[in-house]
Amino acid sequence: MVAAGAVAVALLLGSVALTSLLRAGLLHRLTTDAQVRAAEVAALSLRGPLPRPLPAVVGEWPTVLQVIGADGSVASASAGLAGLPVLLTSEERARPHSTQRQLTIEGRTERWWVRPVPGCGCGAPPPWS
Repeated sequence: MVAAGAVAVALLLGSVALTSLLRAGLLHRLTTDAQVRAAEVAALSLRGPLPRPLPAVVGEWPTVLQVIGADGSVASASAGLAGLPVLLTSEERARPHSTQRQLTIEGRTERWWVRPVPGCGCGAPPPWS
C-alpha cells in the first residue's frame, strides 16, 4: 500500500516536471519565432512605410503581428488584427514576458500568447536587457 502511494506521488511529480519542461520549451520557441518575425518586419520597415495589413506569416503555428509606433498607436498589423486596439499596455511592452489574451481573429475567439519584441532599435538592445 505504501509502495503504491509512493509510485503515485512519483508519477504525479514526474508529470508536473514534464509539463513544466514542455511549457518552457514552447515559450522559448515562441520567443525565438517572435524575434525572427520582428527582425523581418524591421527589415521591411527600412524599405519604406509598412503595408496595411502586414503580409501573412507562415510558420509552425498561427502567428499574427501588431506593430506599435513610437507614439504608442498601431502602425500596422496582420489582417486578423486589423482594427483592434493596441494589445499590450506600455508597461507590458517594456517587459520581456509573454501574456495570454482572449482575441477574436478571423471569427474565432481563442487564447493567444502575446509577446513584446523590439523591432527596429537598429542595433540597440531590448529595453529589458
